[in-house]
Amino acid sequence: MFHSAERPGVWADPEMFDWREALHRPGAGQVGLLKGLAEQYGPFEASAALLEAPPPNSRAVRAGENILVYLPEAGEVKVRGSEELKGVWFDPRDGSRTEVSPQAPFVPPAENTDWVLILEPV
Repeated sequence: MFHSAERPGVWADPEMFDWREALHRPGAGQVGLLKGLAEQYGPFEASAALLEAPPPNSRAVRAGENILVYLPEAGEVKVRGSEELKGVWFDPRDGSRTEVSPQAPFVPPAENTDWVLILEPV
């Protein structure tokens, strides 16, 4: 889901390379970053109603009082009820976080694909 720079990632054609080699490719490490994010915020409840005019293939989940939004492509996103929340952009390529301007719509800090917007209570 998150690794886009080097397709096909971990689940490659076995003729290309062995699965043990695939575990050392960038996509495998990114799955670990996503797992850490899920462990920090889960469990999740999917909620399409959180997004106003959602970008293609985006997904939103509620995790307690937090909202997480996955954007597979760069673009802006409007989140209902975000006025009282602070946020960061999570980069699943390297695990870095970038603070979010408190105004909607939210726009990722770079044009790369794959971003997770994390909104938490102030």
